[in-house]
Amino acid sequence: MNHYSVIIIGAGPAGSTCAYQLAKKNVKTLMLDQARMPRFKSCGGGLSQKTVDFYDFDLSPILEVEVKKTTIALWKNKTISLERPEGMGYMVMRDQFDALIAEKAEAAGAVFHQQEKLLSLEPEKNRWIVRTDKDAYSADFLVGADGAPSKTARLLGLMKGFDRYGAAISAELRVSDRQLERQGPCVHFDFQLIDKGYAWIFPKSGNLSVGVFTTFSKSKGLRARLDEFIAHNENLRGYQEMFFSRAGLIPRGGVYNRLVTEGALLAGDAAAMCDPFFGEGLYYAAQTGDMAAQAILRAMQEGRRGLEHYDQACRRELTRDLWWARFFNFTCYRFPKIVHPIISRRPYLQDLVLEVNRGGISWQSCVLRMIFLSPYWAFQGGGGREQSSGLP
Repeated sequence: MNHYSVIIIGAGPAGSTCAYQLAKKNVKTLMLDQARMPRFKSCGGGLSQKTVDFYDFDLSPILEVEVKKTTIALWKNKTISLERPEGMGYMVMRDQFDALIAEKAEAAGAVFHQQEKLLSLEPEKNRWIVRTDKDAYSADFLVGADGAPSKTARLLGLMKGFDRYGAAISAELRVSDRQLERQGPCVHFDFQLIDKGYAWIFPKSGNLSVGVFTTFSKSKGLRARLDEFIAHNENLRGYQEMFFSRAGLIPRGGVYNRLVTEGALLAGDAAAMCDPFFGEGLYYAAQTGDMAAQAILRAMQEGRRGLEHYDQACRRELTRDLWWARFFNFTCYRFPKIVHPIISRRPYLQDLVLEVNRGGISWQSCVLRMIFLSPYWAFQGGGGREQSSGLP
């Protein structure tokens, strides 16, 4: 039975980032994934600037479109427009993004087994036994980064009772050159058609990514809402082909869950580290993957297997801030007739939310600033960058 210092279940951004950081420190690491890279994931492929800045290697080979503009359709067919000539982030195809990080982990020295499915986990004294459909391995430490819902979490007895999921469906549309040109480097969000959620259009180099996200966990009817959104938007109608259409669950972060047990931890979507408002998880996958690696390195240096400091760090640095995103999410979706008109008339509010996504400020700072200034907005009028609803 081959022994590794660390075995990572799942080769998405969280698992591959963890493997990359460990391999750079010459830690004997095995990464397992039941799929073969590159593989499609249900994701729009929006990469915020803070995520691009996070990695210490060049992501340019897989960056497709630099986003310069955002349009947001709100209540009563009002659309606001936000422009940043310096750029807001990038678009990627998730299969290429995930494959690149996995390749970097392998190049750093990690062992990567693809198309190998986890069957069971068995704790033994000072190690874990990992059984798959192809072999069995032992490890000092274990990382569950196999997405949501996580089989690793279930086998470890973690995330018990967690049911705070949203649902999303995404698809890639092959469109005409004219449609691509009309979309330009602009992402579009529509909060009108989806109950407690939104639809999106993300531009790629040769196609448009479209999708629907809702805070409800039921995926039934999502495809019909996606078709309705496509039919509603003039720049999507008449697309040439739809491919890579898939639905999936999105964990909604911001609620504390224990993420560790002796010699094992969870990262990324498996740990419900996902923005509950935007449904964005790539940045948090990268963060928790790196934090997991640092926690394991620290435990190895100290000669122990306890990983409580990882659990505490996630709660302090991520979960608490995502709680404020949950508060913002609740307010926006519970009182849209109040919130949407205010946001549509307040450029400052629009910039605050944009800066959260860019990484300039935290959700806590964003929401507290909104609360502090709310008495002023209640009594003062004001215009915003509002435009008539139409093409993004």
